[in-house]
Amino acid sequence: EKNYNLIYENTSDLIQRINLDGSYYYVNKAWMQVLGYSKKDLENLKVWDVVHPSHLDSCKKIFSDLMKGRKIKQFSTDLVTKKGKVISIEGDIFGEYKNNKLQSVITFCSDVTEKKKIEEDLKKYHELLKVQAVESENKYKTIFESSKDAIMTIEPPSWKFTRGNSATVKMFKAGTEKKFVSLGPGDLSPKKQPDGQLSSVKAQKMIKKAMKEGSNFFEWTHKRYKGEDFYA
Repeated sequence: EKNYNLIYENTSDLIQRINLDGSYYYVNKAWMQVLGYSKKDLENLKVWDVVHPSHLDSCKKIFSDLMKGRKIKQFSTDLVTKKGKVISIEGDIFGEYKNNKLQSVITFCSDVTEKKKIEEDLKKYHELLKVQAVESENKYKTIFESSKDAIMTIEPPSWKFTRGNSATVKMFKAGTEKKFVSLGPGDLSPKKQPDGQLSSVKAQKMIKKAMKEGSNFFEWTHKRYKGEDFYA
């Protein structure tokens, strides 16, 4: 008994043993330090006075389930300290039975208020990033669609067109972006460029240079959807 008391009184876990009427049979030192109540306070205090109002129903359900002999491995709830501060706890809960009748409820919990706050902050941060990403995407779309320059994107491994703004569709006379992206640079270029190089070979050279140096400015002969060549 002395060994158990030594462990209970020196652990950082919040330990409480609660009678069926909600009164406290026992709480350890960590519980009193975190919640701010004294032993004298416990004489007139019940667990329902400490549980946050928004968690009362769920905690009463746990008591009800334990009375029916159901096993509950873990639980989490919010408590209110003597000074009115809300703390979050999570841990293990089990019933103490005698002749298959529930005598008391015992919990071993950790104060996870800071952990929960960090998780909520991270959630808010990720939500903010999503909002910023959407805003950034909207700005990109506005610039992309309103630009008078023809802007198009190509992607590996096929290096076919994946996007083309209104100016691109108009320049190639493709009619719609859907029709435009069904084509590749080879479909909208003559077989050879004016310097005699095959368009398919030179295109790969231009792409590799852009990938290596970050950008590449060059002249190119394209052909429109209906076949006539033009310089770009």
